[in-house]
Amino acid sequence: MRTAERDEYQVGSLVGGLPTCTFSPKSYHRVITNIVVTNSVTSAVACYRGILGGGVPVAQNLLGINNTLRGDIKIPAGQAFYVQWSAAGTSPQFATARVQWERDDNPFELEAGRDTGQEWATEFVTSLQVPTGTPLNDPSIVIGSDLPPCMQANYASAVMFRPRYSQAPDSAPIFFIAQRNQPVGANYVNVVDHGWVIDNGVMCGYVVQRRVAASNQNGLGTNFVMTDKWAPNIDVNNITVTGNQVQFDGVTDIFLLSSLNTRFFAYGDQLSLRTDNAWGNSTGSTTTSVAYANIPWTPIPSLPSIAKIGSAGNTEIEVTMHITFYVDDGATGPEFAVNINGVDHLICKHPPTNPITQRLAVSGVVRTTGGTLAAGNYTITPRWRRSNGGGTVLMNAGDDYISMSAREVPA
Repeated sequence: MRTAERDEYQVGSLVGGLPTCTFSPKSYHRVITNIVVTNSVTSAVACYRGILGGGVPVAQNLLGINNTLRGDIKIPAGQAFYVQWSAAGTSPQFATARVQWERDDNPFELEAGRDTGQEWATEFVTSLQVPTGTPLNDPSIVIGSDLPPCMQANYASAVMFRPRYSQAPDSAPIFFIAQRNQPVGANYVNVVDHGWVIDNGVMCGYVVQRRVAASNQNGLGTNFVMTDKWAPNIDVNNITVTGNQVQFDGVTDIFLLSSLNTRFFAYGDQLSLRTDNAWGNSTGSTTTSVAYANIPWTPIPSLPSIAKIGSAGNTEIEVTMHITFYVDDGATGPEFAVNINGVDHLICKHPPTNPITQRLAVSGVVRTTGGTLAAGNYTITPRWRRSNGGGTVLMNAGDDYISMSAREVPA
């Protein structure tokens, strides 16, 4: 009679200089049916019953980074069970073992349908297909580290979704979610790719469409940094990518959604990834200049600034501005502009038929043209000038107001 018990999980500690997991004895007989073992370095693993290192191990195998050891190991009452690795990583605690137990009234009694041999099956389990034995023309999910040849150098394991083929079995792209096979490094980085692979025995190739990563910056689990990169061809192996639909600035560019500090909008086949706003009072100023000059004001939180992502010719910067003012001469007319990268762009103006000293307001929108703005950071500065008459254009401190909005838009 066997009764399932709770799985037992142990982390390694050094015994005789080797990472070891010790499972304490019980007052009754037990059977081990499954062990999952891991280590941070490639090593051999051995399992002992009763005495650590005594005699021939009841199970042993070469361990890559992880492995599942399956079969029955019978543990009599009063005997401990040990799992020991031949090499330690940076810490013995990186060696772990999870044991599946069953209580057994007599571990050495023959039970119908059970293997009574003392040897343990220790073959690697590198791939699991669900459902098992799926014909070529049926869909399935494949999980494991037994990867297509073209993915083995870069990936440790993957989940693959094989479609139901209507023609040419094994020639349709298979969607995968795969963990990159790379050192974790000082910032404890974990990288997972989403993409497509073709492996039909004749050719093998894959393309990555999305890459997500996270790092534990301080090693304490309290400072995570995440990135999310999208592109049809972040990484390509033996496949020609054509007809890309996810793109921003050319078919090979990558944009990082994680770097967005504001919302974004879709315009046709392009994305406007940057927008910024500013508002604030005039500090009290006048101008009689016929050339554009900066408007003194107190922008909140600061002058609008765009971190332009698109290259020259692909995107432009669009600015909307609202402003109040007055004049002291009815023949005086002002013009307002925004300066971007040293160029003044007229955005709004008022004719010279102004009522004297009466508060007026103008609004406008303008965008850069010509495809000359390369990707980079651009600050937008409001400007004004007297375009008609001989009077003065004025803005009172605390009374007159400016509001501005800037964004990146498709060319």
